[in-house]
Amino acid sequence: RDVFLDVAWRGSPPRSSQRAFSFRSFVRSFGMGSGLLVAGLYNGQVVSCSLKGTERNVFQGCHRDEVIAVDVRENFVATGSGDPGYYHRRGGDHSLRLWNLAGELLKDLQGHEGSVRAVKLVLKESSDRPLPGDRLVSASDDEKCLVWDLSSGTVLLQLALDCSGMAMDWLPTWPGQDKPTELALVSERDIYSLNPQLETAKLKLVKLAACTQSQRRDGCLGRLCAVASTLRPFSDGAPQLQLCA
Repeated sequence: RDVFLDVAWRGSPPRSSQRAFSFRSFVRSFGMGSGLLVAGLYNGQVVSCSLKGTERNVFQGCHRDEVIAVDVRENFVATGSGDPGYYHRRGGDHSLRLWNLAGELLKDLQGHEGSVRAVKLVLKESSDRPLPGDRLVSASDDEKCLVWDLSSGTVLLQLALDCSGMAMDWLPTWPGQDKPTELALVSERDIYSLNPQLETAKLKLVKLAACTQSQRRDGCLGRLCAVASTLRPFSDGAPQLQLCA
């Protein structure tokens, strides 16, 4: 029910502090951005906490199952719901939801048939409402990766996975890049890359690596939480993969 952070603040001189955030229900997922820590809880609630102050906000409405995926970007929060994998049950809610930072529900997206384990917002520019071209990428136990158009709430493309999608994060930037453009998507067996900003006809998953049978048995890839820290570019541009349990 607690999240502990070491918070580093830029300035002269730089300083750091430790923060502890406690919740009334078990924390199943969390994300940080826009000065907030946003936690997804066992009881279906989404709660935001200020990283600098003591402000706390419970988002309006609840998922109907545990909130197992959270992403915070610019003025939006995306969440996904379902079974976290501990109980081996079918999730009771396979929805994605889009909220603003005030906790108001903007979109309730239905399209997955299994627990939604990973979500990433892909925004063209800062705005209070989703704009044409803004996207959301989601991965689920139904062995699908969906690319959504946020302004309309429709699915642009459905990409097939070899098995359950588990996690997503931005790959490190290449020399000369201002910001990340490639996502790493981890399934129970493989790691893929995806550029979600390409036009729909060019969207595709590129397999970066596969694990051995023993690694599949140990669930090594399924437990990767920080995907970006596991992939580093070689000087020639080829990805280097480091597996950690």
